[in-house]
Amino acid sequence: MCEGRALRAFTILVLTASTATMLALSMLTNATFGYRFGSTALTAGVFAAANVIADTWKGLGLIVVSGLVRQRHRSVAGLLSLLWLVALGFGVASSMGVYVQDRTAMVGGREALQATLRDIERELAEEEARLGSGGVAGDAAQIEAAIEAIFAKPVMIGERVRGTVGSVSARCARVDARTTQDCHRIAELRATLAVAAETSRRSARVSELRRQAHELRERGAADPPDPVAELFAWMSHGLISVRDVGFGFPVAFALLIELVSALGPIGIATYAAATRGSASGAPVATPASPAPLASLSAPLETETLGSVVDFVAEETVPAAETAAVGSDDLHKAYVRWCQRKGNAALDGDDFVREFDGLRELPALRGKIRKFGSRYFGISLGDARGPARR
Repeated sequence: MCEGRALRAFTILVLTASTATMLALSMLTNATFGYRFGSTALTAGVFAAANVIADTWKGLGLIVVSGLVRQRHRSVAGLLSLLWLVALGFGVASSMGVYVQDRTAMVGGREALQATLRDIERELAEEEARLGSGGVAGDAAQIEAAIEAIFAKPVMIGERVRGTVGSVSARCARVDARTTQDCHRIAELRATLAVAAETSRRSARVSELRRQAHELRERGAADPPDPVAELFAWMSHGLISVRDVGFGFPVAFALLIELVSALGPIGIATYAAATRGSASGAPVATPASPAPLASLSAPLETETLGSVVDFVAEETVPAAETAAVGSDDLHKAYVRWCQRKGNAALDGDDFVREFDGLRELPALRGKIRKFGSRYFGISLGDARGPARR
């Protein structure tokens, strides 16, 4: 029994801490989402605070609703249920919004890097192809030196020097029969120089593009922008696309945070109430048990239930799940029992209300079922004489 109590306490403690943490994360997420709508610090703070308050109702409102239902304040419980649903829906939308914004920024940055890398690789391939098709070009400095040497070549007329090729032809800008052959050679060298200059430029550009591509690969541009989505698409053999995963993850993330923070508190409270009797060692009767319900009278006696507890303990016995007794028959037996005891009897509605409350106690929860006005799992004592303690 000590082990059972310890396990129950440990479970409640861990779940409470986890749910409180998830609720705090949900509040932080929704506050962040609301803060982004503000155009000023004041309005941003107002939106963030409103989201936190709505998230508080989302987490604890269901406990209030269940309590009102148990107390039969169904109209107020219905209104608060609408409030809880609105708060839950807005919380899911807020979580989805924050997740989508951050995930879009992350994946979008990776996609931009990948697109840049593709452009660089395409240009690099083009430059390398042009560089390869241009053949082998000479050194530009050597070609320029050869041109200048031809320009410096002297022009002879007989035994006398009339100048150089450069001066006589104005660096091949003026037609002169004495320099025609040399200028033709200079034109060929200039063409070769242009090819060499272009080759040099392309080589420099190729080197720069290779450096940029290497840097982008180091930053992860060659990796998939969304590896998780790629994995799910591969696992589904293409039935789920990367785009589907990109939209589905925000929904799953939002539902995870909001449902845990919304249903966690009521779940823990219900579990704690449901296991309180078993953890404290209170006896639990079952419909198959041959013993009467008398053994329950001591732990179940409360000021609220009054003599209904004694009546159940003395005048009823467990029965098979198929056996049933009507509420009117139970109340008539209760009235006769009160007359024998000399006590005042509750009226029919009050008796049913008290009896239904008795069924919700941990020791009897789930043992006596009600359908309409009939109760299953319990029967009155033998007609010749009611069950006695």
